[in-house]
Amino acid sequence: MTQRFLLWHTQRGMLRRPMSTTETTDTVTFTPRIKLTLFRGTLPATDSLQLSDDQIDFKMLQSYGVSVANIRVAGLTPMRLKNMGCESALELRAIGFDALDLVSPSFCASAVSAFGAAELKQAFLLSPGDAVCIAGSTAQHQLDMSSKALVAATAGFPTHAQSVIQQLQPRGASLFGCDGRAILDTGLRAKQLTALGYHVSALREQTGASADEVSKLGF
Repeated sequence: MTQRFLLWHTQRGMLRRPMSTTETTDTVTFTPRIKLTLFRGTLPATDSLQLSDDQIDFKMLQSYGVSVANIRVAGLTPMRLKNMGCESALELRAIGFDALDLVSPSFCASAVSAFGAAELKQAFLLSPGDAVCIAGSTAQHQLDMSSKALVAATAGFPTHAQSVIQQLQPRGASLFGCDGRAILDTGLRAKQLTALGYHVSALREQTGASADEVSKLGF
């Protein structure tokens, strides 16, 4: 075995208690194929295959720099990762998962079960690109993500804002709860908004935009 592997075994192998799997039927077991998949590129195959299930935890994945691509191929769900020691949605994001992963209904459902929708929203809606990924997807509904939050995430990025609003359904009637200031902050103006199905009357009804805000939008 490699020196690094032996050091890990000494430090972790005898001190860890077996992980609990009582919270969910999404149990933590690792077939030889999953072990090879997880540690491909970071551990020799022989060392990977000699790992026992209770040695493989989330901190080990982090320590060895296991790629999120390997984790995806291995089929480890957010709930399984939680059972392995992932403590928060932020840790899930830090290891490499992003908003596009939430577009998978099964992945998102597992993440919601593991960490809750509120925590996921804080960890996975961090950029205009995240908003584009989530808008109009099943994840928007699974996370109860408001149009207001998605639009606000695109402030200063009109192209992203246009893509977000384009994906919101129903077309021309999905900005309830937003406000005129948030629309202004995106950089979108009357021409783009009209093309997206939002004429001045609909915009005022849905966002409560003031006369001054409507004027600044170019209507």
